[in-house]
Amino acid sequence: MTVQRSKQNVPLIQAIAVFDLGGTQTFAFDTLAEVKTPLLVIGAPKPSMGSLDLNRESRALVSALPEETTRYIEPASLSHFDFLGLCTERAVEILEDEIAGDGEICEDGAVERITDHALIANAVIAFCANP
Repeated sequence: MTVQRSKQNVPLIQAIAVFDLGGTQTFAFDTLAEVKTPLLVIGAPKPSMGSLDLNRESRALVSALPEETTRYIEPASLSHFDFLGLCTERAVEILEDEIAGDGEICEDGAVERITDHALIANAVIAFCANP
């Protein structure tokens, strides 16, 4: 998974962060054990419209990756859409006009999301500084 520069043999990707990943079951689990690049996996346990089964997704991914290069966090305040940008005052109205029910994407999408973004950013920065 680490891309190498042909002449310098320096990894281009030195750390990876994954946010509430979906589709884990599509990976070949035997090859995940070979991933050498340090990986931070952030799961989102707070129930929401887009909630993923963490046992089938983030937790399953972590269980297949090498323990020595993998870090997993699951902050209780995070829901699946908290990784998206901040919602404006009109966001719910706009989303509902597009697809009924999608306004839930912006549930807690303003002040609470600012706090969650800081939590995510701090976790990624700390991980990249010391993978």
